[in-house]
Amino acid sequence: MGTNREHLLLGGAEEAKLLPWARGRVRALRAAGFRYITQRYEILGLLVRVTIAEDDAWIEIKGGSWEYLTWPTSLEHGMGVDKNEQGEEISPLCALTLNASDKGLRRKENVDLLAGPHDWISDDHKDVLTYDHGNGFRYAISGAQNATSGAKAEIFRNGTRIKVAHEVCGCAIFKASLPQGGTAKSMVHASYEEGGGETYGDQQVVLYRVDPKDKDDASVSRSEEFARWAVPAGPELTITQPIFFDGKGQRCITMLETVTREPVGGGVAIRLGAPRYALRGTLSRNSDGSLHAEFELSLLATTPDQPLERVNVQRHNPVDPYYYYGSLDTDFSESDAGRLDDYTTFSSSNYGGSGYSRTTTTERTVQIIGLDMAPDGTELLLERIRFSESITYLEEVERRQFYSTQYINDEVFPIIEHYSGNRSFSNVYSAGGTSKVTETITVNGTPLFSLELSNDLTDVTQTRQWSQSYTEALPVPDPPPATLTTTRTETTRRRTLSIRDIDARWESLATVVGEYEQPFNGTELRPYSVRLHARCQGQEFDRVIFAGQVLLPPLGMSLDQMLYRSIAVRRPKEFVICFSPEGAAHQHPPMSALYDRLAETGTPDRNPLLAIRRKGKTITPGPDKFTLGEEAGFRLDPVHLL
Repeated sequence: MGTNREHLLLGGAEEAKLLPWARGRVRALRAAGFRYITQRYEILGLLVRVTIAEDDAWIEIKGGSWEYLTWPTSLEHGMGVDKNEQGEEISPLCALTLNASDKGLRRKENVDLLAGPHDWISDDHKDVLTYDHGNGFRYAISGAQNATSGAKAEIFRNGTRIKVAHEVCGCAIFKASLPQGGTAKSMVHASYEEGGGETYGDQQVVLYRVDPKDKDDASVSRSEEFARWAVPAGPELTITQPIFFDGKGQRCITMLETVTREPVGGGVAIRLGAPRYALRGTLSRNSDGSLHAEFELSLLATTPDQPLERVNVQRHNPVDPYYYYGSLDTDFSESDAGRLDDYTTFSSSNYGGSGYSRTTTTERTVQIIGLDMAPDGTELLLERIRFSESITYLEEVERRQFYSTQYINDEVFPIIEHYSGNRSFSNVYSAGGTSKVTETITVNGTPLFSLELSNDLTDVTQTRQWSQSYTEALPVPDPPPATLTTTRTETTRRRTLSIRDIDARWESLATVVGEYEQPFNGTELRPYSVRLHARCQGQEFDRVIFAGQVLLPPLGMSLDQMLYRSIAVRRPKEFVICFSPEGAAHQHPPMSALYDRLAETGTPDRNPLLAIRRKGKTITPGPDKFTLGEEAGFRLDPVHLL
């Protein structure tokens, strides 16, 4: 055995403080018998990497920043990142893969794995297919899809592309139990084709069986059509989303909407909406090994819209036709009188009245985000419900109180007569209104996320009142003049919501929420905050990335933008959330319009919201640049391939 040699790479004096500890790790690893090993640690915010190769040991200690600009996807970065923080050339395909076990973490930057933005996962969570059905979201959230949606003719499995002859609008691994035992598996996919007619909804759904091992000279896998369904004639319908399969590939579902045409100017506007229909397909295997499918079209039950509705309720004096100022109905009226003793009598009264006119205006609009299917076959209807309510009011409350005693002793001369009492009056009159708009995202009617987008209050309240006490007075004095107090209240609260990722199968959602209280005029700084919100499988995570003042908020804060996959899941009780609000690098150099706009007047936090759920443990906030230390890790491209 030769002499042990040590090689050091230290970032500076701060990093050198950990050198004795790192040398201790080298000795411990050698004592344990390791001849070839690399271990990584995060200590006191510093990154330590120890590598042993026979007689050589390398110790690298550096600050907590990662030297690579990484992006957790295997899709090419739209901004063309090509340099790391040291200015060294790197591939613009900024993908990151982390593979780990309980023994440590291994990483690989700029991986060559390939995948699509949408996925199918088997019921046992062992098989994963990804594809691109032509829309950035899993659902048709940014606009209806149809046969010309731009779906790609390719399926990805285990990081490898499988070319097919037709566009992929949904795919799965079909599994069927064999009579003699065992399971037969076949890759299948759905495609939409135009029927060749003149109507907007002349479409056909075609199912293909794919053999990835049988390819032509262009490396396109052989596809065999085994089922076809045409949109029926009659009420004009059109398919408005991809097809989703269950985890066995035995069932599939998609949605159709009714086409209406309205003349607009010199042309015709086409609108899609209710009634909506669900197309359900059932796949099966014939005795000769071939596949076939049956389809059923039925009405889809959704949350109905509620048209604009106004309701006015009033309370007023019964003799008046409607409420106006001073027209009060009696709430209570009490009076009493009597003798307190031989010489003293009393009288009292207590009155309360009120009146009002209140007009409530409500409206509910429902957007169908998508009709999905979970790996276990559960159908999932994802809806976005916006409810607005405004109340205008005139309200009045009046109170009057009186109490008086009179003492008369006529058995003496001169006669003694004494008066005392107190009385009061108040009238409170309010005029104003409230309005609020709430948006709720539901899965099968159960709220997944709810946000109050606006809440406004205006109120003017006038209070007239007087009070009086008297004694030894005769006659009883006139009441004093009433004092008038006017109170004005005006509050405004606004929020914007931008959905960046959503998946009903895992109750997952990633949103950017902006919040402000004053309208922007572009010339004065206004308080503004931006918050990232993500949730998955019942857990919620929030992070404020900006709290300051802006002249104008970044563009698109109320638009849904699928810039990259934010939440990846393969099986229950596991997920990876890596959520950054823009499609640019998480750290410098800044390449994000959102961040740049906020940075004009403040300092935004450019790091992503990172949360990991693995082996019953949740990590958040994530360690710097995805270094997980001793934690059992994961591999992340567009799909959580655990």
